[in-house]
Amino acid sequence: MSTINDAALCPVISGSRIGLFVIMPRCEPVNHRGLFFTELCRLKIRGKLPEEFYLRDAKPENFGYLKCRLVKLDYGE
Repeated sequence: MSTINDAALCPVISGSRIGLFVIMPRCEPVNHRGLFFTELCRLKIRGKLPEEFYLRDAKPENFGYLKCRLVKLDYGE
């Protein structure tokens, strides 16, 4: 498993050693597309990883809200 520590990523609680599945905390879905793109801009500015990482496959389905904070859910290879 990855050891990247970035508040913009949904944390992995557990997962299989060969990467078949991961268990993450439940996140609230993104319902407002306009607000999503505004928050995504903020996320890429404050995040620790390169901007391209946050923008790759940037659609509301791949993000969620964890403790009222936008986090990326789908960040696997």
